[in-house]
Amino acid sequence: MNRCYSAVLLPSLLITTYCWPSMAAPCQFQHDVVIGSSDATYDRFLVKAVTDCCSRCQDDGKCVAFTFESDTSMCYLKSSSSTKVSKSGAISGIVGSASTSFNLTLSETVVSTTLPTYKSWNIDSSADRQFFTRNLSNPELHYLAKYSMPGLLRFGGTGNDDLVYAFGNTTCGNSPTCLNQSWFDNLMDFANEANAPVIFGLSIKPRRTDDKGNKVWDPTNARQLLTYAIQAGYTFYGFELGNEQNNDYHPEQEASDFVILQDLIVSLWPDESHRPKILGPDPHSMRTGSSTESTIRFLKEFALNCSAKGVDLYALTHHEYIEVDVNSSFDGNYLDNTAEIAIAVNATLSQAAPNVLRFAGEIGPHNGGSPPCDHTSMRWATFADSFWYMDSLAAKARHGYAAHCRQNFIGIDYGLLDCSTNQPLPDYYAGILWGATMGTKVLSVTVSDRSHNVRGYAHCSASNASPLVQGWNPKPGQVTLLLLNLNTASANISLPRVLGTSTYTAFRLTQGSDGVAGQSLQLNGDVLEYSTMKLPTMSGTTEPASPLLVMAPQSIGFFVFDVELAACT
Repeated sequence: MNRCYSAVLLPSLLITTYCWPSMAAPCQFQHDVVIGSSDATYDRFLVKAVTDCCSRCQDDGKCVAFTFESDTSMCYLKSSSSTKVSKSGAISGIVGSASTSFNLTLSETVVSTTLPTYKSWNIDSSADRQFFTRNLSNPELHYLAKYSMPGLLRFGGTGNDDLVYAFGNTTCGNSPTCLNQSWFDNLMDFANEANAPVIFGLSIKPRRTDDKGNKVWDPTNARQLLTYAIQAGYTFYGFELGNEQNNDYHPEQEASDFVILQDLIVSLWPDESHRPKILGPDPHSMRTGSSTESTIRFLKEFALNCSAKGVDLYALTHHEYIEVDVNSSFDGNYLDNTAEIAIAVNATLSQAAPNVLRFAGEIGPHNGGSPPCDHTSMRWATFADSFWYMDSLAAKARHGYAAHCRQNFIGIDYGLLDCSTNQPLPDYYAGILWGATMGTKVLSVTVSDRSHNVRGYAHCSASNASPLVQGWNPKPGQVTLLLLNLNTASANISLPRVLGTSTYTAFRLTQGSDGVAGQSLQLNGDVLEYSTMKLPTMSGTTEPASPLLVMAPQSIGFFVFDVELAACT
């Protein structure tokens, strides 16, 4: 059976029809390997040969991978391919990775809207993220931060609640986690140079006993810090209180502390028009399964208690680490965890806190641990990680999140910069393209790929061009399509008519010479190279209208279509 698509190519008004055959991809076997965990197995049966096992997987819409046990002739069908272990006599394959042709559909209505500062990042206050050994007054860091914006700067992390603020009559003594005037000024000047509004996480640990005998937050040291900040002319986007304290405090207790925080903010900023926002409670941490369920319950109870106590909560924040690696970054079913968590959060919080925004307040590929800041550990400093990062940004936006605060800008091996050299990593460049091309209005896209390894998202295009990103002229009505091909085969994607009849500007990211696990990448075939204080220009290529868009294997593409979509005007 052939699939055909007719397009009117302007200005000649020539009607052209494109057809290509639709057929099952050939089986590709991996010997002595089991792909997919036992939890991913949803069916098993006896077959005569491994080719029969592959065919059964191809014919089953749920099947992504299969394993054939040669000694028993048992065929196992899997819904995920995220794990791979050695086993003698086992023969496995991934059906989705052999597919080549896909259909893309686009909803022409806006399904959600993000903040203009959606793509944000964190500065972690922890010693094991090098906060106390890194010079934030370094002009190179100012330069790199500035060009990664617009976005918010969130100051937090595990070390947040260990900080002592050396202001007023408070001294740090022998505390190794002392935030004195020099460190604080460096942080705020860094934010100003980056033009980044600051979400400042305050320590929740100072406690006092109230008149009812309850242990509550003591804002004395925070007041000393913020009084200095106001006198110095610093401004804040908002405040958080406590970082990942959901195992030490119950929701009602944190909500009571937020009442005290609100009273402090109102007293220091009596003019409501300039008053910083309140965000929280930053629980740890969304992953999968029961940990996500318990965190959502905490968020719900916190939100309900804040509402009952009169806390003007601007955004509910949570932390999230689905723990990807080089292999699972190319497993669409595993990446689906990001969207599934968002859907679960929405199902609860849309009722418990319908008017409160949702922030991915600290979100990264992995918790990270405490490795040294050198090249002995470069686990997520890879091109592979950019597939998770772009998918995470897109999935959270698609499901109504207002901001996505990446952990982190710099610090160990999961930041946007190499923590030992300041060299921009692949995620940094991909993030610049996101900010330059993806606007705040989110559209709905579906791709006909049962393995979820060809992934599509769309936004109305960004209206403000980045000085680094060239090759297109932002205009109202344009649409940016983000495509990720996780497969090791090219993907032929048939576009809907509204896109397939328009010229577009393409920004195609592919691996560099060191592979998907390396730190280099190419844009439209050219290696992106950085020299001190000089980022490369990122130029798109203009491509003619076509109903078929081809994605290279394991590639990321931003495609800005020169259309006039009514929802984007």
